[in-house]
Amino acid sequence: MRKIKPTTLAVALAALGGAWLWAPSAYALNTKPMNVADLIRESTQIVVGTVTSVNQGIGANRLPYTEVEVNIAESVLGTSGRTLTFRQFGLQQALPASNGRRYVGLVAGMPQYKAGDAVVLFLGGASSIGYRTTIGLGHGRFALRGGNLMNELNNAGLFKDLDLTGKSLNDKEKHLVTTTHGAVGKDTFLAFVRRAIAERWWNEPIRKTSTIPQPGSTVAKGGVTAGGSAHE
Repeated sequence: MRKIKPTTLAVALAALGGAWLWAPSAYALNTKPMNVADLIRESTQIVVGTVTSVNQGIGANRLPYTEVEVNIAESVLGTSGRTLTFRQFGLQQALPASNGRRYVGLVAGMPQYKAGDAVVLFLGGASSIGYRTTIGLGHGRFALRGGNLMNELNNAGLFKDLDLTGKSLNDKEKHLVTTTHGAVGKDTFLAFVRRAIAERWWNEPIRKTSTIPQPGSTVAKGGVTAGGSAHE
C-alpha cells in the first residue's frame, strides 16, 4: 500500500494555502474553528448546486486530486457559469498502482463528494498549483437534505462568537443564530448569508490564519509549529 510521503504532503499543503493546521503522522487536516462570518469573509465564491460528477487521479505534478463538477443553481457570491469544476487535493478512494500495490492518497478531513449531492459550497481561491477547496474544509461544505443544511461538523460553532453589533435581525434570523449544532433551514440560512454579503457585515479580516511551516521549521504532533506559526 503506497502512502503519500510527508515531504510531498507538505509541498501540496503549502501550495494550497494556510486555511488549516496539518498532522503528517496521520495525514489528517485540522482547521481552526470557523463561524459563518469567517466562512463569508474568506470565501471567494459561494454557490448552491448539485454535484454532477466526481473524478480522481494523479496529476502531472504527481499529486493526487479529486475533480468535482457542480451544476450551479445559484451563485450567492462571485460569478460562475452553469457549471463549476474544481480540483481539491487528495483522493476519495484508493487507486491501484502500476506495481500492483494500492496508491492510497487519502487525506482525512478533506470534504467528500459523490454525484447527486445537493450542496452549498463556500469556496476559497485556487492555489498556485490550481487546487482549491471549501473554506475550512468540512466547515464550508454544506449538504442539503429535506430543505435543511448541515456542514461536515454538524454545524457546530457556526454561529459562535458572531459579531452582530448594530445588526437588526428579523425573527427567523434571531432564531437561526441561536443554533449551537444541527441542521438549519436552507432558505433562512441563505437569506441570512445574502444579507450579510449585501450589507458588508464582515468584510474586514479580524484574525490571521496560520501559515504552512517554512523550510527549517518543524511540525509538532497536533499541528503546532516550532519555529513557524500557528493559528491565533
